[in-house]
Amino acid sequence: MLSQKGKIGTALAAPVVVALAAIAVVAPSLDGGFLNWDDDRFVVENDHVERLSAENVAWAFSGVRFELYQPLYLVSFMVDGSLWGGRPLGYRLHNLALFAACALLLYALLRRFGFARLPAAMGALLFTVAPYRIESVAWISSRKDLLMLLFALVAWHLHSVEGASRRKAIAWRALAALAFCAALLAKSGAVVVPFMMLVADLLVLRRGVRRSLLGALPYAIPAALAAIAAPVLFAEADLLARPVDPSPLGRAALVGWSLAHYLRTAAWPFALSPLYAEPAAEALRGPAVAGAASLVVAIALVLAARSRGLAWRPSAAALAIFLVGLAPYLNLVPIYYVVSDRYLLLPSLGCALGAAALARWAVALRGRGARIAVAALAVAVLVAFGAAAAREARAWRGSVDLWTHAVARQPDAFFARLKAGETLREAGEPEESSAQYREARRIRPGSPTALAGVFWGELLADARSARLAAGEDERIVSAFLAAVNDGRRLERLSHALEQRGLRRAAAVVEARYEEWRRGGSEGSGPHA
Repeated sequence: MLSQKGKIGTALAAPVVVALAAIAVVAPSLDGGFLNWDDDRFVVENDHVERLSAENVAWAFSGVRFELYQPLYLVSFMVDGSLWGGRPLGYRLHNLALFAACALLLYALLRRFGFARLPAAMGALLFTVAPYRIESVAWISSRKDLLMLLFALVAWHLHSVEGASRRKAIAWRALAALAFCAALLAKSGAVVVPFMMLVADLLVLRRGVRRSLLGALPYAIPAALAAIAAPVLFAEADLLARPVDPSPLGRAALVGWSLAHYLRTAAWPFALSPLYAEPAAEALRGPAVAGAASLVVAIALVLAARSRGLAWRPSAAALAIFLVGLAPYLNLVPIYYVVSDRYLLLPSLGCALGAAALARWAVALRGRGARIAVAALAVAVLVAFGAAAAREARAWRGSVDLWTHAVARQPDAFFARLKAGETLREAGEPEESSAQYREARRIRPGSPTALAGVFWGELLADARSARLAAGEDERIVSAFLAAVNDGRRLERLSHALEQRGLRRAAAVVEARYEEWRRGGSEGSGPHA
């Protein structure tokens, strides 16, 4: 028999492995800095998060900040500001600590669901090393996802407590409701968590329908309020977008395409799309049909689980939790940023539950050779996922790394090209910047931002051999934008640039003048 110390060591082995895995996959990003995507406006240029104070906390809670109401997210940055000042390493370590805590809470939740240590560890490890997890951790501004998950898991633990007296059960549920509200105050995507709890109550913990529905009630009201408020805030912040095809069939196709994208990413996470992926109009229908067919099959499997016995229930629950967690990110309400890898954070809890169920099945196999083969396959998958995750983490060290990685993965992503152009221009690489802006303009010819970027890149390339006064480049670009749809002003600007020796910039103006003569005009819109 094991001694007391041996039992403690065995009990701690799995959590320690899970925590070490979290550190290992994120470590390559820790030496990075702040990125030029939200890190700048949320942290670097935001005086309110320089230190934790009553005044700054009141600012965070007193209104909508940065398009949405996510005050706990901003308060977490105030803690960092007080501890680390402007050193990005502290912010990145904070994200890593939250991630490791979430992984350990997930392991403990799987244990609460009745899984032995090994299956629970396999589920938590799959969640931890999945490459699509990196965006949520290595990107400082994505901390709201981690805070949401942390509080959601705490609420789920409190909600799942068994064997308490009626008075204690009410107290546990009250604490769970508070934790859930904290998750909502970190990110509104937590609205789906009560439904995920409901699925687990019915199919994993095998609570009755009436008890499960009543148990979800304390979370339903704040979830409903958040679900109503979020689209309103999106609209006010101009984050709602016109779909590629606004017809009912087109809207349904966008939802199907989104589902197919997430299913493919979850199953094969080796070619991720940093930040936001957009569908090509001509390639929308095929994946949409596949996504719709997958949804029908998934619903049929979940409905069949109750009649197939308890052995099916964890697998059915895993599938249902995955789909419920995806619901806010399927473009039922089309928003500016169509799909993103980090939106798999909550759905991946279903993947972890499914992995734990598979591991429990594998442990129960009778043949020793079969168990060894399954174990070898599981280790190979975890190692492959971990290596891919570490590779993804390296791309999140700096802005140039991030955006060049993004355009390599998504050559036809307009947004990625636009940010790559901006980043390379600020890094002092005007030729490379201009090339990225030209690609953005190829993808979306009507974008004035892309056209201005092309012009700015050529202007800066010219400026290496010509003298520009401080700020003159910005004034010239502003003059160009003001003249974009005015032929006479374009002619004058082209002549003035030629006279200054800025021939490459003059050529861009001349090309725009020719477009204007042919009747072309630059469009605008939320994606411009």
